Amino acid sequence: TLIIPKGGEFQIQLADGSRVWLNSETELRYPVNFTAEKRRVFLKGEAYFEVSKDAAHPFKVEAGAIIVQVLGTHFNVEAYPEDTQVKTTLLEGSVSVSLIGKAEESLILSPNESAIYNKDKKSLTLHTENNASEEIIWRNGTLLFKSIPLQEIVRQLSNAFHTDIRIEDADLQNYRMTATFSAGETLEEILSLLCRNQKFEYTKTNDIITITQKLN
Repeated sequence: TLIIPKGGEFQIQLADGSRVWLNSETELRYPVNFTAEKRRVFLKGEAYFEVSKDAAHPFKVEAGAIIVQVLGTHFNVEAYPEDTQVKTTLLEGSVSVSLIGKAEESLILSPNESAIYNKDKKSLTLHTENNASEEIIWRNGTLLFKSIPLQEIVRQLSNAFHTDIRIEDADLQNYRMTATFSAGETLEEILSLLCRNQKFEYTKTNDIITITQKLN
C-alpha cells in the first residue's frame, strides 16, 4: 500500500510496466507482482494511469463502489472518500466503468468522456468533456478551478498546501468560482487573488485559515 500525504505527489511504475501518478492524500493498494489471471489495484484519492497493453489480462481499478476495466489506455480517476462523487475521465483508448457487482450495467467511455458515480443517488452517468486533459494538469502542480464550489476549492488547497482551511459561513460553501494557478504560487497569493473583488475574505490564526463573509 502506497500512501501519499497532504501536499505530496508521486509517480510509480507497476510490475507490468503501467505507470501511475498519485495526487495528494491518495492511497493505492497493488501487488508486487500481478498474478497470471488478472491485474487489479485499489484506489482511494486521485490518480492518473497509463496502462501497459495486455489484451489477455485486463487491468482493473477498484475505487469505492466502482470498477474501471481497461486493456491499455490513459485515464484519470478521482475517488476521494469525502467527495460526493467518483469521476473517471478517459484521455486515450477505451475503458469500461461499472458498479461493483453490476458489470452488465457498465458504461463504455471514449476519449474526452467521463463516467460520474453519484454516491447519494448510487447512479452512474456519462458526461462529455470539452478538454479532458484539464483533468490531469494537477500532475505539473497547476490548480484549475472551473465553476466549482468554494468548499471544493478549499479541499484542494488544503491538500496541496497541507494546511487547515475552514469556511465559517455555510452559504459560502456552494459559491462557485473559476480560476487557474500555476506551480510556485504560494497559498497566501492564491487566497488573496481568490478573495479579490469577492464577498469573502480570509484570516490566519495559529496555522488555521478561516474564510468569512466580508462585513461591508
